[in-house]
Amino acid sequence: MNLAKDDNGKTTVSLEALKEALEDYKKELVSKHIYIGRQKGFLDDLESGLQSLVSQNGKVFYSSTKKVVEEFVKEIPKHIK
Repeated sequence: MNLAKDDNGKTTVSLEALKEALEDYKKELVSKHIYIGRQKGFLDDLESGLQSLVSQNGKVFYSSTKKVVEEFVKEIPKHIK
């Protein structure tokens, strides 16, 4: 599944494709959250759409890349047997 593509030299991400993937795979997702990290200054046009996605879908954790990695690392031990 591709959520990002090159559009005449500009990277674009389809939030609609992301929403569809979250719905399609919701039973297969084993972690507490879907983790999305983004640094300010990169793909800034996604900000309002990602904030909206967070409010619509309680499984999405969206923050800076560093904070997302810190939260994801906390989740890993729960899935190691």
